[in-house]
Amino acid sequence: MKNIVAKGTIYLMIAQFFTSVFGYLIHIGLARFMGPASYGTFGVILSIFLITKTIFLTGTNRAISKYVAEKKYSAYSVLKTGAKLQFLLVGVALLFYIFFSESLAEFFNDPSLATPLLISSFILLPLALYILLSKGLLNGLRIFPVQAYLESSHSFVKLCVSFLLVYLGYGVFGALIGYIIGPLVAFVLGLYYIQKKKLIKKDSTNFSYKKLIHFALPITLFY
Repeated sequence: MKNIVAKGTIYLMIAQFFTSVFGYLIHIGLARFMGPASYGTFGVILSIFLITKTIFLTGTNRAISKYVAEKKYSAYSVLKTGAKLQFLLVGVALLFYIFFSESLAEFFNDPSLATPLLISSFILLPLALYILLSKGLLNGLRIFPVQAYLESSHSFVKLCVSFLLVYLGYGVFGALIGYIIGPLVAFVLGLYYIQKKKLIKKDSTNFSYKKLIHFALPITLFY
C-alpha cells in the first residue's frame, strides 16, 4: 500500500509539473496572440469560471475518491450516485449563468461579456465528467499513472486547441472552446481505459446520497 501511494505521489507530481508548464504557456501564448484587450476579457471570464468550478466541482469528486478507496461499497454505485449529484450541481451552476450572465457583465461595465460568460458555462459539463472519472474514480481505485496521464493530456489538448483557434482568429470564443475540448478528450480517453480494463461492474446497489453529501458539503463550504 505504501509503495502504491509513494509511486502515485510521484506520478501526480510529474503530472502537476506538466499541467503547470502548459498553464503558463497557455496564458503567455494567449496574451501574445489575443492582445491586451481580448486577453483581459478572457481573464475576467476565466476568473469567474474558476470560482464556479471550485464551488461546484470540488466536493463530489473527493467524496467519490474516498468511498471508492474504502472498498466497502460498489465502485459503480458510488460513481453513479456521485454523477447524479454532480449533474444536479452543474445544472444549478448553468442556471446561475443563464440568469445572471448579463448582470455580471453590467457589474463589470462591459455588456459584451454576457455572451462569452454564458459560453464559458458549457465548460462545466465536460470538466465535471473528466474530474469525476480522474480525480474521483481512478484516484479512489489508486490507478495513479492513468490519472496522471489524463491530467497531462487534458492540459495539453486544451493548450493546442486554444492556440489553434485563437491563431485562426476566433479570439476569446476559440480559447473557451479549447477549455471545453480539453476535458472532453481526457474524459473519452479515461472512459475507454475503464471499459477496456473492465475496472467497474454494473450492479443494482444504491449508494446513499446522504453519505456522499455529508462528506462533500464541508469541503464545498470550506472553498
